[in-house]
Amino acid sequence: MKRSLAAIFIVVGLASCGYRPARYADACPVLEARDDKPIPLPRSDSFEQPEYLAEVYMRRPIMDALDTQRIPEPVDVNSIDEVVRSSWFVPDRRGRAPLDGYAAEGPPQHPLRVAGGLDTDSLGIVDARGLPYRLRTDVPDRPEMRTAADAITSRLLWAIGYFTPEVHVIQVQAKDFASGAQEAVGWLDARDPKKSGWRVTATRWPIGTDLGPAPATLTRSDDPNDRLPHRDRRTLRSLRVLGAWLDFKTMGPRKTIDAYVGLPGAGHVVHYLTGFEDTLGAARMSAPPAKGWTPRADCGGNPLLNLATLGLAPDPPPSLMERKYRTLGAFEESVDAEHYRPELPPWEPMDHALPADGYWAARRMLALDEATIRAAVDGGKLDEAGAAARLIQVLEARRTRVAAWWFSQVTPVGIDFVRGGVLRLHDDAVGWGMVRADATSYRAEFVDDEGEALTEPVRLVPGHACWEMQVPAKAIAPYLVVRLTALRQGVALPRPAEFHLVGQDGTARLVGIRH
Repeated sequence: MKRSLAAIFIVVGLASCGYRPARYADACPVLEARDDKPIPLPRSDSFEQPEYLAEVYMRRPIMDALDTQRIPEPVDVNSIDEVVRSSWFVPDRRGRAPLDGYAAEGPPQHPLRVAGGLDTDSLGIVDARGLPYRLRTDVPDRPEMRTAADAITSRLLWAIGYFTPEVHVIQVQAKDFASGAQEAVGWLDARDPKKSGWRVTATRWPIGTDLGPAPATLTRSDDPNDRLPHRDRRTLRSLRVLGAWLDFKTMGPRKTIDAYVGLPGAGHVVHYLTGFEDTLGAARMSAPPAKGWTPRADCGGNPLLNLATLGLAPDPPPSLMERKYRTLGAFEESVDAEHYRPELPPWEPMDHALPADGYWAARRMLALDEATIRAAVDGGKLDEAGAAARLIQVLEARRTRVAAWWFSQVTPVGIDFVRGGVLRLHDDAVGWGMVRADATSYRAEFVDDEGEALTEPVRLVPGHACWEMQVPAKAIAPYLVVRLTALRQGVALPRPAEFHLVGQDGTARLVGIRH
């Protein structure tokens, strides 16, 4: 009896582990989410830190422990494994350069007046055109650092496809304010004591009606266009990859802001990312203030150690970048993409990042050309000699390291076209020089929509980043899945690339891609 039960469990276990591919419809891929339909003006939600922390540290761990399902595939991608155009992301600028349209309004025009209130983080103003902006300063002992980081990161994320409010680095003086000058000068001087002018960032916000942070887990209940759980959006999951590249110290609701754009009843919600003054190592500086000693809110080092010592633990020694440049943060070429996480509290979409999400983000990141990165860095207006050039070098090196790790988690092979029974393929890791072509081979499997093999597997040794593969004639079926697994030095990568085809009369047509 025991042997019979054991046999049954083994058979059931093997059956449950059987491979059955996803099936795609024979249709053109969806390119737009069409989530910009007119809706009533949603309510504005304020961010409540205690509620958020209770969600992160109490409710979510319990729910995750009870959830037996695997992390689902991303829900904002189409059949060819690409993120579609939506109110969250723009895959292309419709033939324009990546940064075209970023500075739509430009910096604020004088005279300025204080409006929208003051807080410890920013100063609200309205310019001569009636456009609202938020001003932020640098810390006294690190000129240019945080303002540059905010402006540069905002531009890089915009170039990749995210919505970010435009951020301009400007100089302001007391005479620039038509009203509220005394209030503004007091606020600015308290953060960066100077006798004349201040270097600040002017962030164009709010754009439309500020609705507060976007929910990290599910949807905005009063937005009929918002139908996909936020934690399962590739656009948000992929910030784990981009955060490792740009060194997000924190990531959470305060960096995701929703805005209702348009007249009430005729507008829709657009989802923005903002608040990047703590990126590019700007929040990891270890040097003490220039004059005297005061407690710091931006302690370096281990957060748990800082908590245990009430912030009295000494900061780590200054990094090489800090010692050489006063305007750059602790932003080095080395980066641990595998273990990167922003500081606590955790942010759920990043925790849901799958290898395919990382592969997509790495490709988007690498697609930025040198001119775009240089233009983004120029937006930071770094005046210190050599700082801008050095920052560009570090950005280039870090993105290569981050992309290389995510490319190693999948078979990073894309498809250029299908002609007849021939597939034109390319290996991104080989193409970017991360691995050698002569140390790479591929195992190609040909299965039907039930996962049953149509032919014997084929081993390919193309020796190049791009190559063509002929599908065996007897493998061409009404529905065919080509599973391609890369082997580096004979070791198979964790996940294959799948190309789904429909075939007839010896020819095939691509209907789906999965990594």
